[in-house]
Amino acid sequence: VFEELGSKEKILELHALGLLSQVESHTTTWRFNHLMEDFLRKKVTELRLPEYIKSLQHRAAAYLEKIGDIDRALEQLRACRDWPKAAELIVRYGDSWHQSLYYWIKALPDNYVNDDHQLLYYQGISIRDVKPLEARESLSHSAALAGLKGDIRGKVRALMAILTAHFFA
Repeated sequence: VFEELGSKEKILELHALGLLSQVESHTTTWRFNHLMEDFLRKKVTELRLPEYIKSLQHRAAAYLEKIGDIDRALEQLRACRDWPKAAELIVRYGDSWHQSLYYWIKALPDNYVNDDHQLLYYQGISIRDVKPLEARESLSHSAALAGLKGDIRGKVRALMAILTAHFFA
């Protein structure tokens, strides 16, 4: 954005007015405050077609993933209801983001999660310390589905997680 003539001044002016806040990250990222965000979201739905809005959300998700802000990338994918891409991000980053996994997965439709052994695995991992019985159920379902799909590695991974949930609960 700062490459555009006068954009830096406009952003700093919006920041001074309290309409933008700088997000703490390794790159400079700006975010509208929630009231302004709600207003603009309503306005854009009046002025633009749903396909255009969805394309913006996909671009935003790709950018946020690129800079490592996976939580906000998933917010964008949830907003445009792109469950396959959201599931892909969860599986890609799941091993390093256990604390956020539960909320990411809960944002997906239940039938989508229940049909994907990898999502069930991450769901079980994310709750094994706080809800060990639910975790074992999710992991058991994951192991069964992985077996049906011929994913031996996925089945063994889920079974090992069941053992850790059982012994360390």
